[in-house]
Amino acid sequence: EHQGRIYCVRDYRRMFPLVCPSCSLPCEASKDVSVHALDAWWHRACFNCQECRQPFPDKSFYVFEQRPYCRYDYHKLNNSLCGSCKNPIEGPCAQVYEGRFHPACFACSYCSEPLRDVYYSLEGKFLCENHV
Repeated sequence: EHQGRIYCVRDYRRMFPLVCPSCSLPCEASKDVSVHALDAWWHRACFNCQECRQPFPDKSFYVFEQRPYCRYDYHKLNNSLCGSCKNPIEGPCAQVYEGRFHPACFACSYCSEPLRDVYYSLEGKFLCENHV
């Protein structure tokens, strides 16, 4: 069915070919060739992280704008990488003017104590009240 009209499979595929969202080439809906995910058919070789192109070894992926991504690239696109360790932030987050951080990473550059309410930023380093 397409826009209220019914077609046989042969005519439907001829008139409205399935197009892989990754490479934009026609995609046959076959178990051996394609994957159906995110409301689309993908070539098996194209269904990988849409940024780094690496496969999903554990079959899990993150979705951003209806496209699959690995954990790192998903967080990079969402601006949720830690400003200190550059790893994805999932769970508690310290968000300040200078960016987002894991709570343990948002620490005094001198004593490594986690910063809570008051902190100082000096020459790209975070300092507690005692070490400013």
